[in-house]
Amino acid sequence: MVAIILYFQCYSENDTADIIITNTFINSEKIVENLRKQNVFNNVHYAKSIHYINPGTFRGKVRKIKFMISYKKEVLEVLNGDSFYDELYYNCEDLFLFNLASVLRKQNEKCILNRFEEGYSTYIKNVSSSQKSKRIIKMRNKIQRIFMDGEFDNLYLLEPELLLNKNQKNIKKIEGEISKTENYRKCISKVFGTDKLVHPYTKQFIIFEESFSNDGFIIDDISIFSEIIGILGADNVSVKLHPRSKNNRFEKFNVDLHEADGIPWEAILLTCDLKSVTLITMASGSVINSRLLFKDKTKAVLMYKCLKEKPPLLDEKFDLFIDKFSRKCEDGVFVPQNIEEVRSLINQNI
Repeated sequence: MVAIILYFQCYSENDTADIIITNTFINSEKIVENLRKQNVFNNVHYAKSIHYINPGTFRGKVRKIKFMISYKKEVLEVLNGDSFYDELYYNCEDLFLFNLASVLRKQNEKCILNRFEEGYSTYIKNVSSSQKSKRIIKMRNKIQRIFMDGEFDNLYLLEPELLLNKNQKNIKKIEGEISKTENYRKCISKVFGTDKLVHPYTKQFIIFEESFSNDGFIIDDISIFSEIIGILGADNVSVKLHPRSKNNRFEKFNVDLHEADGIPWEAILLTCDLKSVTLITMASGSVINSRLLFKDKTKAVLMYKCLKEKPPLLDEKFDLFIDKFSRKCEDGVFVPQNIEEVRSLINQNI
């Protein structure tokens, strides 16, 4: 969704601009098909790169190593043989991105590399990567005389003033106001199929599950959510499961469930009127990012401070970011310290 904003911001109808969609999320192939029908980009390329990012088996790991060494053919197949570009915009670093950038810089050493935000983590952590695969690729590029000075040339953010790293240079602002234009909204509704969406969120409170338990972190979020559901009443609550959830941890609570369907929460907000709804989460990226992207005013309760043990991402830097973020939002974002404060918010109708 941010990539389409950047297209409308940086290019005109007379410019040539392509986009690459990877198969790293649900319904990616359908999204590619829908985006091609919109005639926004000249070419919509589809990269089946998930097996390089999460190789899984021993054979997959061997294939990943091979892709580090011999990569040009597969990258060019994705691009239909065309590798001359003036600029590359990307939001996530992985092996396919490293190899794509190498091919483009080999063809045009003046190709500008622009990174754009991938959610609130971009504002908190150092956006430069120290992955082992990246260090190997840097050595490879040096041998092959592919010159890539620095990590990227520009960093695009929706809210540059929220960035914690004050030493970051070449920051450019993403014009989020574009998301309010008719052209943008029409494009998003067609790409994600929200123009045919029957309003699925009818409960007063929506709980957003995070991926922490699937990522191996043991936290007490489910016991906290159990208390919250008890306070609110199961009939008033629905739960949006995280796309990476491997099992349904909320089945026993008899609440409405919304499983992953490939439609971003931000796209749903463009279609559904949720002004009377309250979002409850530990620290869901969807809840935070929708505020960054659309200046969304849906009330949100971030309960990460109620956790006894916090995942590494929810550290002091996250606290600093949330403090700046909530002040930027001015109203509607609540960060209770404990369950009693949550109970008090509910009694006050939040």
